[in-house]
Amino acid sequence: MTECVPDDQVRRATTFSLLDKPSVVVRLVKHPVAPPSVSISYGLGDCACAGGSSVSPDEITELEFANRTLEKEWLLNPANPTLVVIDAPAGYGKTTLLKKVAEEYSKEGWSAAVVDLGVARDPVDVLDEIAEQAVCHSLKARHESEAVRELKMALAGKDVFLCFDRAEAGKETALWLRDHVIPGLREGLRGVQVRAVVAGRGISRGEWNWAGYWIRELSPFDWSIVQEMLERIGKDDPHTQRWQPEDYRRLALAVSRLSGGHPGVIKELIEEMVRKRWTLTLSGQERDAYFGIYVQETIQQMLKHYGFTDSQKIEIIKVMSVFRGINLSTFKALMRRGLIPEGDPMQILALFAGVGVLSKPKSGEIFYRDSILRGLILAQLEVKDRTRYLALNQVACEIYHDWIEGIKSDPDRIFLKPTYAIESLYHILQLEDWEAVVNELRYHRGHSTERQIQIWMGDDEEICRCAQELFERSVQELCRQAFNERFHVGPPHLTKKGDQEMPADPALIAVVTQASTLLIEIVRDVFKGRQEKRRAEEAAAEPEKAVEPKATVTPSTATLPIAQPGELENILQQIDLASQQIRIDTIKSIVTQLSQHKRNWNDFREEESKPTASATARIEAKQAREDEEIAIKDLSLSLKKHLEELTGYIIELPELE
Repeated sequence: MTECVPDDQVRRATTFSLLDKPSVVVRLVKHPVAPPSVSISYGLGDCACAGGSSVSPDEITELEFANRTLEKEWLLNPANPTLVVIDAPAGYGKTTLLKKVAEEYSKEGWSAAVVDLGVARDPVDVLDEIAEQAVCHSLKARHESEAVRELKMALAGKDVFLCFDRAEAGKETALWLRDHVIPGLREGLRGVQVRAVVAGRGISRGEWNWAGYWIRELSPFDWSIVQEMLERIGKDDPHTQRWQPEDYRRLALAVSRLSGGHPGVIKELIEEMVRKRWTLTLSGQERDAYFGIYVQETIQQMLKHYGFTDSQKIEIIKVMSVFRGINLSTFKALMRRGLIPEGDPMQILALFAGVGVLSKPKSGEIFYRDSILRGLILAQLEVKDRTRYLALNQVACEIYHDWIEGIKSDPDRIFLKPTYAIESLYHILQLEDWEAVVNELRYHRGHSTERQIQIWMGDDEEICRCAQELFERSVQELCRQAFNERFHVGPPHLTKKGDQEMPADPALIAVVTQASTLLIEIVRDVFKGRQEKRRAEEAAAEPEKAVEPKATVTPSTATLPIAQPGELENILQQIDLASQQIRIDTIKSIVTQLSQHKRNWNDFREEESKPTASATARIEAKQAREDEEIAIKDLSLSLKKHLEELTGYIIELPELE
């Protein structure tokens, strides 16, 4: 039976996330040098793993495969949808992904085929290729309806997995397959599964209508994926024998920044890195040169693909690229400052969202985002017009400051303050100015309240993360100093690692500090007086026994590893981040859950104490609050245990026992 959602629905899934950091499989292949008559271009194929670039004196070094394991596993999961659309620009690895997935299905005994719709041919020839690949059968029928019937007979008895690539180039055939062939196979092949994937560029929006399909958009690679690729390739290379993770990270940041996260460009840059014996720094003149070789043409191709050829639209895109997120208010602010042409903000937003440049906000977000084109345009602005890049970031920070000031007269929008603060801090970091970073922290600290301390902890973690992603160690050091100043951690304490001084990781400091402070708040707010209440109950139950009064233990930072200046950093310097990454991620997850339960507890407590609430409502709120306390206690003890195992530091919080 055909498994389709209603015709008026299209299930658009979230862009494949890289937060889970999928394993990256890479392999370098070295070929004999090509004959003089063979020219090898720098052009990008449709696949992020397409071969060939420049030639070294004795060989061609090619990155054979940089797979998208997360996406591959999703497509192989039998619990996931059976009809899928994959949308991504050229160079994002669609073709290789489809082939790898089809190979896996073939190994499992499925009839699998990957058909390129970009090759002009008769629809019946497409069906014939499906039969040839899937079951080694050549169709005899030459009429479409007869060929479909013959294909059904050839595929009968086995599960079927079909992939159709470059759908945008063979649109009529793709629509015919979608509307007639795939439904016919799903209805006609009884007792077997039929799964289909259609891939292409820009096929998820506009005139395409994918009712019944789940749409997946491939995202760019972030710097951590690039670092993993570099480390896997460099581990056996004699030129990188003395490299530390920090060296790979610095190079990964440069590659990611220059490439805009584009997988195809990343592949080219890494191949060039290996051919140059790992001597490239991708800074200064090198950055300009390789931008012209690898990135500029890709930008032009993508702008043309989206239909942006006039200067006015391109100018708007350049200004937009500075912002991580954008909405109607952003466009209005930019128009008032004369940075983009006057017009209807709604029409501009609809234009870019309609062609797929901007994605609609996810649940709980307020900004449209561009995860495909933005990185490349941003790289162009940084490399070719650095002065303007810095000026636009300064303007962006001013815009967010204006919005924060405006919240003072509109308390209903107070929930937006953390978002605006994070974005303004992000833009200040782009200026690479120590004084500007410190002043920005002071500005936001002046706008915070005691109730916002947990939010601001998160902001400082975001600062460190941005610095780690976007800058080299010198700028990370500035942000670490700003972080230390905020929490009075004291002067930086460095430890020797080889012949290089290495500070404690700022992001790790933020994680541990946030978790520790959250524990303090929970003991203070949720379990305050817990021991006194227990002793009072014991005294009431056994009045004949004299209960010796005990001093109340008041929670304080003295019981946690953020107590003394420099103490936390000294502890964290000894931690091997690679071996403790799972525990660190677990701590982050527990903090997120615990924060939510604490918010729930506050809500139920307020409801319980409302004088206007009914007796029934107060009883229900009391029960819900007590349930939250149980969950909070369990999570708090788990967080305490993980912090102790991570830091080797005993945390004394008797109120939780």
